[in-house]
Amino acid sequence: MSGRSSSFGAPVGGPSTASGSTIQVDPDVLLTTQEAAAILKSSSRTLEGWRVSGMVEIPFLKIGRSVRYRRLDILAVAEKNLRRTTSDPGTAGGQ
Repeated sequence: MSGRSSSFGAPVGGPSTASGSTIQVDPDVLLTTQEAAAILKSSSRTLEGWRVSGMVEIPFLKIGRSVRYRRLDILAVAEKNLRRTTSDPGTAGGQ
């Protein structure tokens, strides 16, 4: 691994999940809730709550009973919520 990072600090090679598997770098790869949460440094319960409430809008795919997130969408949420100061409302409208 080269040690490079994305603009929000995640290694380009991808973070690891709690089970130790590495998350793929391809932006179109489909991630489980646990893998998406690992990228955002959140819990899977947090993502589930956001999905139900719509508090943070993250597009997802429902395939049968499974929920999947595109890595591209997870990275976009991280960028959209990037702030320069604690008083910066950002472009996400408080999300």
